[in-house]
Order: sequence, then C-alpha cells, then structure tokens
Amino acid sequence: MKSELEKDKLSLKKISFYLCIIIFIMLLTGVFYLKSYFDSDKLASLVIPKLEESLSRKVKIRDIKLKFIGGIGVKVDGLIISKSLDFEEGNLAELDSLNLDFALLPLLNKELKIKDLTLVRPIIYLEKDRVSKTNHNSNSNISKSNSKKGVNPVFNLDKLEIVNAQIKYIDRQKGSVIELGNFSSELNISLDQDNKLSTAGKSTIGRLSINNSSQKDSNIEDLNLSLKHDFIYNLANKKVEVRRFDLGLDQLDLKSQFNLTLGKNQLKIGDFKAKAGDSSLNFDADLRETENPSLGIDLNSDIYLEDLLAKLPIEFSKNLSGNIKADLSLKNIRINQIKDNLQNMKLSGNISLDKFNLDDKLAIKDISARVQISEQEIKSDDLKLAIAKDIVNAKIKINKWKELLADILNQREEVSGSINLDLAAEGLNLDKILGKKKANKAKVDPSKAEEKKVYLPKLNLYSKVNIDSLEYQEDEYEDIMATIELEDSIVNLEELSLSQGDSNLFTSGTVDYSQFSLTNDFKSIDFDLNVNSDINLAKIRRNLLKVVPKLKRYDFSGRLNSDLSAEFLLSDIMEDPLSNLEKINIYGDIAVSGNNIELPQMENTIKSLKGKFKFNKESLEVRDFNFNLSKSDLSAKVSIGDWRDTLLVLLKKKEATNSKAVIELNSKLISIDELLSLLFNSSQRVKKKEKDNGEVKKSAPKIPIIIQADIDALRYSSLVVSNINTKGRLSNELLEVDKLNLGINGGSITAKGQLDFRPNKPQYQGDLKIDQIEINQILSLFTNFNNKLYGKTNLTTKFGGRGFSLEDILNSLTLQGTALIKDGELKGWGLVNKLNNSFNLFDEESLAFKDLQGNIDLRDGRLYLDDFSADTKRGDIKLVGSSTLAGKVDYQLDYLLSDKESKELNLNHKELFYAPDTTRVELNLKIKGSVLKPQVRWDKGDIEKKIKEKAKDKVEEKTKEEIDKAKDKIKKELEDKKDDLKDIFKGLF
Repeated sequence: MKSELEKDKLSLKKISFYLCIIIFIMLLTGVFYLKSYFDSDKLASLVIPKLEESLSRKVKIRDIKLKFIGGIGVKVDGLIISKSLDFEEGNLAELDSLNLDFALLPLLNKELKIKDLTLVRPIIYLEKDRVSKTNHNSNSNISKSNSKKGVNPVFNLDKLEIVNAQIKYIDRQKGSVIELGNFSSELNISLDQDNKLSTAGKSTIGRLSINNSSQKDSNIEDLNLSLKHDFIYNLANKKVEVRRFDLGLDQLDLKSQFNLTLGKNQLKIGDFKAKAGDSSLNFDADLRETENPSLGIDLNSDIYLEDLLAKLPIEFSKNLSGNIKADLSLKNIRINQIKDNLQNMKLSGNISLDKFNLDDKLAIKDISARVQISEQEIKSDDLKLAIAKDIVNAKIKINKWKELLADILNQREEVSGSINLDLAAEGLNLDKILGKKKANKAKVDPSKAEEKKVYLPKLNLYSKVNIDSLEYQEDEYEDIMATIELEDSIVNLEELSLSQGDSNLFTSGTVDYSQFSLTNDFKSIDFDLNVNSDINLAKIRRNLLKVVPKLKRYDFSGRLNSDLSAEFLLSDIMEDPLSNLEKINIYGDIAVSGNNIELPQMENTIKSLKGKFKFNKESLEVRDFNFNLSKSDLSAKVSIGDWRDTLLVLLKKKEATNSKAVIELNSKLISIDELLSLLFNSSQRVKKKEKDNGEVKKSAPKIPIIIQADIDALRYSSLVVSNINTKGRLSNELLEVDKLNLGINGGSITAKGQLDFRPNKPQYQGDLKIDQIEINQILSLFTNFNNKLYGKTNLTTKFGGRGFSLEDILNSLTLQGTALIKDGELKGWGLVNKLNNSFNLFDEESLAFKDLQGNIDLRDGRLYLDDFSADTKRGDIKLVGSSTLAGKVDYQLDYLLSDKESKELNLNHKELFYAPDTTRVELNLKIKGSVLKPQVRWDKGDIEKKIKEKAKDKVEEKTKEEIDKAKDKIKKELEDKKDDLKDIFKGLF
C-alpha cells in the first residue's frame, strides 16, 4: 500500500515536473514567438501610427522592444515627437529611453499595476510665438471612453522615475527664455478600491536659467531644489489630505501640511500649516464659485524675512528684512470684482511690523507698527520708522477705508472716508534720504511721449507734521511745523513754519487742483499763498553759492523781512511768466537791510542798504530806502504806478510804458566819482559782453520818471557842492531838469537843462548861472591854473556836452555867456614876476583888481575870453585871447596906467607909450606858453607905429620949413624983377 502511494506520489511529482517543463517550454516558446512576431519594426508600425493620430504630430522611434522578464513590459529607445511647422525651436519632445513594466497577475483581478516607469533624459520644448500661439496646443484625437458605473479600477504605479530631464520654455512675444535642467523624480502612485488616490515621493531640480531681454538675466547652476510629498486624494468626496509637503531649496527647509477639498464650485484649504526655520504660516481658505469666485481666508503668520530669504540661493534686488506678524480674517473677497466689491468685503484683525525693511538702498528703514483693522477704520497709533539714522513717529487713522479704497481704485471724483496723519521727528537728514548722486534719466522725445492721465481724487486728509531739526545740503533747519488739510480738491495749508538759526519762515494758503482733476493739466493748479519771513541774507548767500558758484564775487549780509501774498496759476509762472505778469497777483511788504555788500561792479564796499517795498494790486512803493557807500549816502522814496509794466520795460520785453514812476531822493553826501565808478564799470562790462557776443546796442528802457532830489553835499573831485535841490522828469530816455539849485562856499549855482541818454555817450545842454563862487575852485577843478586867481565869480551862460567821465567833459563841454570876477587877485604867477622885473608895478608879487568881466566862449577844449576888462589900483586892464583846459595860453593884455603911475614911471621915451590923446602909459603885452611857464613880450606894433608917425612929422616939418624958405627966396627975386617984368609985358602989348 505504502509502496503504491509512494509510487503514485513519485508519478505525480514527475507529472507535475513534466507539466511545468511543458508550460515553461510553452511560455518560452510563446515569448520567443511573440518577440519574433512583434519585432522592433512590427511594434513600431503598430505604435507609431496610433501615436501620430492621437498627437497630430510626426513621431519617430529608434527602437522598441517587448520585455517578459518578471512580467510584461516595453522598452523604447530614441523617441522623438516633432514640432509644428509654424515654430522655430526644435522638436516638441525627445527621450533617450522609456522603460515600462507591468505585473501580469493583478491584471486578472482587474488591477493595473505598473511596477516601473522610467524616463531617461526627456527633453521638452515649449514655445509661444509672437501672436500667442503655442506649440503644445492639444489637437489630439484621443477617444474618451465612459467608464461603466459601479466599476472602480485599481491602479498602482510602484515606481515612476524621471532621470535628468530638461524643459525649455520660449516666449517670443516677451523675449524671454526659461530653462529647467537636471530635473529628476522618483515617486509612486496608487488608486485603491475606495477611490483613494495616493502619491508619495521626491523630486529635485538642479538648474534654473531665466533670460529676459528687458531685465537682468538670472542663472542658477546649483539650484538644489527638492520636493518631498505625501498626498491622499479621495476621489469620492474630492478631499485631499496633504500629509507631507516639504520643500528644500539650498538652505531652506520648508515643511507643510494641509487638507484640500475640491467641490463642484468650491476649493477649500483647511489646517494649512507651514514652517521654515523660525517662520510659520497657518491659514484656512475657502474659494467658492467659478464664474465669480469668492474667497475667504483666516490667516495667522509669523515671518522673519531676513532669515527666510537668506536660505534661498536667489539674489534679490531688494533686501527684505524684519518680522511680520498677522492675524487677519478676510471674507467675501470677489477676486474678479475686487474694485466693485470692496465695500462688501469683510476684513478685520491686526498686522504687526517689527524693523521691517523693503530695501537696504532705501532711506526708510526699520518700520515698526501695530495696525488695527476693523470694518470702519484702519489705524496705527505707534508707527515708527527710521529715515537714514533718524527716527520718525507717526499716527494714522483711515475712516471708511473700504469706501475710500474702492473710490480710489475706481478713480471716482468724489472719495468717501478721510485720513488723519500725524508725523513727529527729533531730526531728519535729507541729504542721506535723497542721496547725493543723481540718477541718469533717459532723455524722452517729447513728440513720442504719451500723455498719461493723472488721477487726483477729492480726498479728505488732515495731517500734522512736527520735526525738531532737519538737515539739508549741510544746513540745519529747526522747528519745522506743518498743518495740512485736504478737502474737495483743495489743499489748505494752515501752517508751514521753519527756522534756521535766527531766520524764520511762515507760510499759509491754499492750493486748488480741482481743474487739474478735470483737465489733467497740472499747469491749471491754482495757488493762493501767504509768506511771512525774517531771513538772514548771509545764510541765503551761502546756500545760493552751492547752486550758483559765480555768486562768490558777491558778498552781502543783512536781513530780509516779508509779509507777502501771491495768487497765480502754475501755468502763469511756467509758461513765459513775464508775459503773464498781469495774471500774477502779488501784494504785501518786503523790508531789506544789508551790510558790507561787495559787488564786482564796484571797487568799494556798500556799507549798508535798507529799504521797504510795498506791493499793491498794481503799484509799488519803495519807502525808507537808504544806500550808503564808503563816501556817499542816499535815501529815496519811489512810487511806481504799474510795477508789472515797468518791469517788462526794464527787462526790454516792452518798448515803452505809460506807468509813471515818482522818485524822491535825499542825501547828506554824494561822491560823483564813486557813483561814476560804479556806472562806468557796469557799462564797460555790458559793452564787453555785447562785443564778445556780437550784440548790437539796444536803446535803454523808456519809463516816465519824475525826480525830486535834496542833497546836503555833493563831491566831485576836489569840488564840494552843498544844498542841492533839483526837480526833473525822465521820459523816452530824456531827462529834463526844470530846476537845479546848489551852493558852493557861500555862492550858488542855478541851472536847468536836458540830459539825453539815447546816444552812446549821454548828451546834456541847458542854462547855467553861477553867483559868488570862488574862481579858484572852478579853475582848480578843470585846469592846472590853480591857486593863482582868486575872486568871487558870477557866470551866466549856456552849456552843453556829452559823457560823464572827466575826460569826456573836458573834451566836449561848451559854454557861451558872460563872466564877472569881483574883487579878484592874481598872485604867485610867473607873469607877475616878469612884469615886476620890467616895470616894478605890483606889490608883493600880486595884482588886485576890482571887477574883471567880459564874454566867454568854451568850445573844442579851448576857453575864449573877449572884451574882458578890470579896474586895478594902478590902472585899467583889458584882456583878449584864449587858453586850453590843458593850460596853454594865447592872450593880449593891455594895461593902461593911471596918470599918477604914468608920471612916476621911469621910462625912456615915455611919450611913445602914451595912450592916444592922453599922457597915460599903456603897456601892450603878448602872453603865450603855459599857465605855469608863461612867456611875456611887448607888443611893439603900436610903439613902432608911433615912432614912424613921429619921424614922419619931423620930415614933414623939415620939408615945410625948406619950402617956406624957397618961397621967400622966390618972392624976393620976383619983387626984384617986378619992374623988369612990367616993361616986358608992356612991350608985348
């Protein structure tokens, strides 16, 4: 029995063994049959058409094989999916090899189990052309089969491995290229009978390259991005449980988990928890509806930016840092209609910032604040920030913030809500805030520049600013205070004040930009400002030097006080302000007081300058104006009927004006030399500039001016004039002096005339009367004949000339009139010495006379004297001739001695020097040479004539005597022959 059983067992084993061998041989035969039947070409002919039909693209396969070891599988080498013809880049996809292994037994139980799917070196090219067409648009004809109800397929992918993949995306519309390299992944996917899809695994990306034509390129060769995940997706209730979502990027290790629910019209993220280092983020989010999605978020975060960003391999252009904490609830956020639905949005909670920095290049740093958000307002009572090294504290409150934000986003003209802002700082340094380097701005062609409309809403804002000190361009300003209210497109500047040392400035007023809101023309902004100031001029000069270094030649100090109001449109001062002067209203007072003013036009320093300027609607009044040079002083009152019109004429924007200026001048002393030096130097600089620039001299402005002056003393060279009183008018560059009264050492001058500024050298003419002025002062001023002739002078003459310099006056001055020197004396002159040597006529080398008078004519630099005569102690003087102002003389002097002096004169042939019909001696002298070295000689013409006449008389007397003798002799002879003659005559008859 036993042996039979053993035999049966042995037989069964043999049969089983043989059956296995037969099955193996059958399978092996089948495999060899299948592999021989489905060779590479056969498989390719079956697979490629199906792929090309479904992808609508050309497909190439270098080799394809079936595998039967451990299951059934396919190995594909050299797979290429070609691109569309419309695109420039290479193939859509390339693959070195693909390995796919199935398990056979699970297929019998309707389970699809892929043991291994490996993709080696896949390369994918994605491209968008210039018309936004992409090369990966799906035109496939893949049929969609509806799975039968009640059938739940089971699917397992034990291993999906991607080795060294590359993806390249080209956007030719934007000119950008993104490349992803060294991408590898290993994961598993399974779908169980309960419709739960599970996936877990790890992926890495080694390289990232971003090239953009308009931005800086970014290339990260060692990206080291890794992602570990573990998801469970319940297909029945469409819920996703993310048990693990860990992101590794360089030093960053982000761990997160959350639940995701996908409904028909809902996406819900619950219990999202993420942590990276010390930073954490927790939130719940609910997104409903697809056409008009509504989002709700409950957020709690604690982010340390610097630590978080430092772990990333990417260099950010902005270095964010600081800590942000948020505890917010946001409900009913309509993503597609945020601007229209802001008022229905619900937001509440708190945001805390601690030393938050947007960018280390910005001056604003270390922002700290706790912001409270409610349905009606946003406020922060403890906002603190650092600007450079300065700390600014602020309070801000925004009422009806949702309505305000909605109105601004929708660019509504009327804006709801209001903003209250208070700023306070102990100090600010604007140099560090603004930076000293100026950015190079690209030049924009105005013709190509597009005009962008600027939206300025009617915002309600109230702000107060209080800064203890402010540094700008190495200057420090103190006590800056400002109060600003913005309402209905009007900025109401209630107060803006600041100080700098002993200088103070206060400004108030309004800025109306309502027209700008309508027209988008910023030049329509309307200003109405009031300015009160008390400013140190020396500090103004120091600040101006930083902008205009040429002002270094100008030195001044003093104070400027103002109380001004100004009304103008921005366009009035930006577009040719001189043409819009009538539209610019300025009224108020300016007071200036300056000391030690140095101008390049002047050799001497202006010791002081003071003045008060009062601007009315049209007129300008200058009061209490005082001007002091080293020698001269001047005070003035000026009234200008229309200062705008006058200014245009002065700037040569108009030819003439009817606006009248009235000037009243007063002075204790004026030095003409000093003033002429100023005028001469200024005119020389102007002429040189015109000559260098090739400019043609233009006529001076034509302004009607009425002038009245009272001057105590006027100094011109050595001449001192006192009590000057004058009145005149200037019109069309012609100064007409109605009267000029002045005194010189007890004498006086009265004049009237005209001064014409139109020629290159001003011309003057008029009438001049001099009473009781010492002649020596006049001669000392204009000639070298000084300290020799004395006496009080009366002069009535007409005068003319051109130019103001002494040289011009001497060369061009003309005088025609009469002159009288009373009780004069000539002494200390070489002429007197020479006359004394010859005649011993004068005592103590002097010649006194009572009245010397005659006609004068000054022309071409030569003074002509005609019919001059004088009575002296010893006789009468007559003088005729001329002399130059340089001192050359040519005179005829006739001196008729008295009877007494003639008798006492010891002179041979004295009778030859007698005046006609008298016994008085008359000396005729020729005076030539110079006033300093006169040459005197007798005029011998009369004496020689007298000698000739005397000789003639003697000859005639002798001749007469001889004739008389001859007559007597003839008479006697005739008497003697008388009788004889009678006899002869008788005989004849």
